[in-house]
Amino acid sequence: LGAQGEGGVQTIALRPGGILAGPDAVAVKEAFAMDPIQFIPEEAEIDYCHGIDVAHAVGCALSKLHGDEAATVAGKAYFVSGAPATTTTVNHTIAKYSGAGLQPVPAFVKSILLVCFDAQHALKGLLGLQRPALSTSAFIRMAAVQKTFNNDKA
Repeated sequence: LGAQGEGGVQTIALRPGGILAGPDAVAVKEAFAMDPIQFIPEEAEIDYCHGIDVAHAVGCALSKLHGDEAATVAGKAYFVSGAPATTTTVNHTIAKYSGAGLQPVPAFVKSILLVCFDAQHALKGLLGLQRPALSTSAFIRMAAVQKTFNNDKA
């Protein structure tokens, strides 16, 4: 959004929630292949939306930017919204459609995993190895506190 208007550039920011894709997506395919599905129960709701909805939102944004409404939509942020759900609900749904069992991970195991993920991330940094900006544990912690978006602009 910071480039809005510079050199004639028109911008829109799209902010999707937790993006889910169909059974063909790699992460979802792995979940469907797992039996039992092991998951960390979380009760915080996340605003999940399907990958095709995000692609549709990009198409809508481009058509608005290149149409008559460019002046009213440019330089703004819009949420791509789906349906709020907990990770527990999402995993139960995957299990239902895949026929797999469910195995919740106990809280103490989650704590151990988070420490291991942090240690792995720090060690990669010390060794100069490539690593993501955020550790896996940071993503897991964010999922525990994220709430569904304010969908006023959805």
